[in-house]
Amino acid sequence: MFEEVSPSRKSFEAGKGSASFQLAVTFYDDQEARAVSVDSAAIIEALRNVYDAAPLADELVGKTGQE
Repeated sequence: MFEEVSPSRKSFEAGKGSASFQLAVTFYDDQEARAVSVDSAAIIEALRNVYDAAPLADELVGKTGQE
């Protein structure tokens, strides 16, 4: 069952007794303006190390492969 914590935040509880857990979820919508920012260096690192997309990261930072 979802419990409204605030207009954009919901809390969810599942399970019973010692096996229960609680999860808080934040919803972003156009009713309440939110800004989410990520450092561009973090995006490049994620492309290289998480997604194994080094060629794409190189293209985004301007590396041509002929250096």
